[in-house]
Amino acid sequence: MRRLLYILILTTTLNCVKAQSLWKVGITYSYGLSTLYGNKSNNNSDNGTQLQMKYALKSSIGTGIKAERFLKNNYLITGAFSYTQRGARFDVASGGYSPRYKLDYLDVSLGIKKYLNNSETVKPYLGLGIYEATMLSANRLDVYSGTNLIRDVQNIDYGFNANVGYDFKTKREDYVQVNLFYSMGFNQVFKGLITSNGIYGKNMLLGVQLGYLIGGQTKKE
Repeated sequence: MRRLLYILILTTTLNCVKAQSLWKVGITYSYGLSTLYGNKSNNNSDNGTQLQMKYALKSSIGTGIKAERFLKNNYLITGAFSYTQRGARFDVASGGYSPRYKLDYLDVSLGIKKYLNNSETVKPYLGLGIYEATMLSANRLDVYSGTNLIRDVQNIDYGFNANVGYDFKTKREDYVQVNLFYSMGFNQVFKGLITSNGIYGKNMLLGVQLGYLIGGQTKKE
């Protein structure tokens, strides 16, 4: 899928000069809350009692490059490269230990977008897509220190994303984009020593994304 998206983004950039009526390209910034879902962790303390550990939310940011191409009947195909933070925080019932897991990914995504009206200025939309996320770094952050976990996490994650938002056309014929998005990974994040200690989880992220895209029009001539 990464090769397909490389070709899509490159083709988009080249064709924007020749066919700006069909392509939009721009930058995005997102802020959200991430966590891990799936199997929760049950670990034993030094005195043999079981610590009930559950995942909590942590703040996450992201930024990237997005391309969209108008198809027909108010449908568009979308693609993006983005740096995305994921991870979680541990809530621990006892023991006072609540580290954060900061997981940094390079996402490549591909999706379909549907405009919900025929307005030329304010267009609500729905979107669905899939993504492939390549791990860039993985760290467990405590109050006083951090630990590199790159050897104990999976290199690749796959998942789906959904979003609902608005495109606002500017006087310069560009687009300001605002959407609420949700993404969910399919793969277990951890491996090795971490899973041998009974810790599992899959990525989940909810947030708001802002974008500015140049070129394009909402209706194919």
